[in-house]
Amino acid sequence: MARAADATEDRHVDVCIVCHLELEAAPLVARLRSRRRTRGHEFEIVQGSWSGRRAAVVRCPRTRAKLASAVEATLAVHQPRVVIAAGFATGLDAGFKKGEIVVASTCTNLEEQFTTDTLQRNAVSLPDGVHQGRIVSMPKLPRKAIAKRQLGEQAAAIAVDLQSFTIARICHEHEKSFSSIRVLSDDAAQDADPESLAVYHPSFSFRAGGLIGAWMQGVDRAGRVVTIRSSAKQWAEKLAQVLDVIVRRV
Repeated sequence: MARAADATEDRHVDVCIVCHLELEAAPLVARLRSRRRTRGHEFEIVQGSWSGRRAAVVRCPRTRAKLASAVEATLAVHQPRVVIAAGFATGLDAGFKKGEIVVASTCTNLEEQFTTDTLQRNAVSLPDGVHQGRIVSMPKLPRKAIAKRQLGEQAAAIAVDLQSFTIARICHEHEKSFSSIRVLSDDAAQDADPESLAVYHPSFSFRAGGLIGAWMQGVDRAGRVVTIRSSAKQWAEKLAQVLDVIVRRV
């Protein structure tokens, strides 16, 4: 009986970080020590030790229903004190550039909103260079500069992503401390690069098809995909460094 209880307790974590793409998850998982990997129905959890905290990195599907199921399962099994949505986002304010880090003060879907409280509840101050504001979640990210700016005005938001609102709603229902921390992979100043879909699109099959298509259309387009992917890795690492500071403090 004691062994069973210990095994159950060992699954509990202090911090759960939820993302979608492998690019987002890789530098986070790399920071975990004594990793244990679990695969659920279309999602993956890697549990371990991070800066003296018990942590889990969850890579979830994009669709709302599947994302909700994955987050619900994670909360039930691992019972984190703090949940953080992390990964890429698109900037909606011309004042913010690619590679900058933004933290949600509130998360909205244009109909409802939830205030995030992880940093406030744990008295965590933002690292230098990190911006705070409203993040809106939409089923599809805007790619045209004019559409980004229009959404920014409509939502009074500084960034848009795909997942934060869904996770915020679930955490609100379960009374879990939540925050969303994103790095901008696109900004409001210009249209998104066509080749970026081969790097950031939420569908693996779409990304794979985009990469193959780029190679078939010539070295220049393929090289552009490689350049965008390289930048994405750098930005994901930058985000992981900010999260490293925050994880130590929550």
